[in-house]
Amino acid sequence: MEHWIQALFLAEVSDAYKKLPQDIEQYQQPIYVQINPELRIAINTQDMNTKVASDYNTKVSDFQKLLFVKAFAPYSLVQSITYFVAEKLGKKFVESPSVELPVLYQDMSNRTALVFILSTGSDPMSSFTRFAAEMNMSARLVLLLTMMNILFICFV
Repeated sequence: MEHWIQALFLAEVSDAYKKLPQDIEQYQQPIYVQINPELRIAINTQDMNTKVASDYNTKVSDFQKLLFVKAFAPYSLVQSITYFVAEKLGKKFVESPSVELPVLYQDMSNRTALVFILSTGSDPMSSFTRFAAEMNMSARLVLLLTMMNILFICFV
């Protein structure tokens, strides 16, 4: 039932998916999109390994494929968007820049804290405590992690 609701929604918001509800009912061809060589999103599990081409994979834009992912496999949306951005804009837009704490430390003072906005799953604590130990400042390191995943660092 959930797939049907999503198919109706896609048909309404994108001309590329106008016939999707009808295609699901009739099921005369596979219905899937291939995001990258390792990631295929299909409504029907039998379409996951088929060699038969899907019109939805060949006739919709890469951005329209993201709509399909959002509708039928939201758990793969972050991975799909990351691939899309890397392909369209370049890998530099999806790779995390390396953080060199000694360089950042030079911009800090007792009045200027270092602020990091953290992404889900990041854990910079070991890097900060190791840096503080290398600088013989472990006792002076103050870390404040807010509920909004913002890390404030200062040495007092």
